[in-house]
Amino acid sequence: MSNSKNDMFYSGSYGMPRALNLRQVEIFKAVMELGTVSRAAEALNISQPAASKLLMQFEGDHGLKLFDRKKGRLIPTDQSVHLYAEVERIFAGVRQVESAIDFIKREEQGRLVVGLAPGLAGAFIREVTTRFLAQHPNVYCMIQSRRSRWLVEQVLTRQVDVSISAARVDNPHFVSDRFTELPLICIMPPGHPLEQYDVVRPEHLNGVRFVAFDLDSYTGQKVDGVFQDHKVKANVVINGDAVASVTECVAAGLGVSLVYPLFVAGIEDRVATRPFEPNAPMDQFLSYARDARNMDLILAFSEHAKATAKRILEEVERGRI
Repeated sequence: MSNSKNDMFYSGSYGMPRALNLRQVEIFKAVMELGTVSRAAEALNISQPAASKLLMQFEGDHGLKLFDRKKGRLIPTDQSVHLYAEVERIFAGVRQVESAIDFIKREEQGRLVVGLAPGLAGAFIREVTTRFLAQHPNVYCMIQSRRSRWLVEQVLTRQVDVSISAARVDNPHFVSDRFTELPLICIMPPGHPLEQYDVVRPEHLNGVRFVAFDLDSYTGQKVDGVFQDHKVKANVVINGDAVASVTECVAAGLGVSLVYPLFVAGIEDRVATRPFEPNAPMDQFLSYARDARNMDLILAFSEHAKATAKRILEEVERGRI
């Protein structure tokens, strides 16, 4: 019987195959992934002769021909390709166990899963999360970006601890705190002719090169409603399905757009803004379960979200964005 601590299975006598040695499997996997014995040895922090010996023992112990050796190169055989697929599957399972262990440890430290609309997934959530983690450095924070209609379901099924979106959760067991009302603003490249106006109105946008939101989005539907009500015929040159696409195109000088203030956090110095009338406001709700297990973290995070939104809106009113 083998005494090796790396043996995964033990065999007796009577000509049975030798025990599978984990170190041999590791060197085989490393060679397949890195291409050479020397690189594999370096990755596993062993000498090249030791790595070569392990690889030859692996082949000899189990009657395998894993590599053809041609001009100093190792060419994987069909046997090695089939074996590697199985080895990788097993190691993937090990990585899942490691992730589960890490997740369990983080549960003890505190965990917060935040869902938010895509339009808030840039500088806004970065600032909120930075402030939150500064006060709760040991908390594991997950950020998930989803369309508002999907966030409602994720809150109700408790896949997220707290959501920030335009959608209210209509359920007595959940809180939906309307914490701000966002005005629609017009953004444009610096120096654009629309900068001459103190307030941009629908008629100012007729024929103007316009970067639009996809109509499947909440913002796209709001803006389209304004355009239809006021018979605006903007010259739509780009249609984007993400806030970053729209704002970056405006910053690059490709057109103007109508957005909500939290969307331009992070690119304030690259666009000019003007108030837009008539207003088409968008409410923002913080939603979470009334009996949430981590209510203290939810409330702390919510306060930072409110404070960040307030700061950005105040800067809009002062004309700083």
